[in-house]
Amino acid sequence: MNTDTPRSSPASSPGKRLAPQFLGMMLVYCAIVYAWMPQLHPLGRDYAAMASSESLPWLARTLFAWELHRFGAWPYGYFLANMLLLYACMVTIFFYTRLAVRGLWWLGSLSAVLLMANPLKSEAVLHLSGVQDLLPAWLALLALLFHALHLLSLIHI
Repeated sequence: MNTDTPRSSPASSPGKRLAPQFLGMMLVYCAIVYAWMPQLHPLGRDYAAMASSESLPWLARTLFAWELHRFGAWPYGYFLANMLLLYACMVTIFFYTRLAVRGLWWLGSLSAVLLMANPLKSEAVLHLSGVQDLLPAWLALLALLFHALHLLSLIHI
């Protein structure tokens, strides 16, 4: 019986070699989906966050205050920061899914793209104050990834 299948040996799977290509293509997917959207004007939620940013969660408030100071009235800066956070969420879920499933090497890319295409995340990317949604989502995904890495290290001890 052959035990060198991708399921039993994830290090030798095609996905291990293709991970940089998957990460690059996820960036291209983000650009294709969201590149035309920075033309949207700020919405009511954005004005409320700008008027009283102390209502945001503490870490999001700090990052949004930095964005306000750095970008001012330039909406593309907020959009790029939100895109960076969305891409960080995608990369995190890419590695979490690949670690959790450990068999279907392309499933991490699929789950990351489905997260990116989710309308709830699209709304967060398009708002100037989208950091209040994307930052907690990324931190939660990082917690899941580190928990899965910890469990994997316990198995291999």
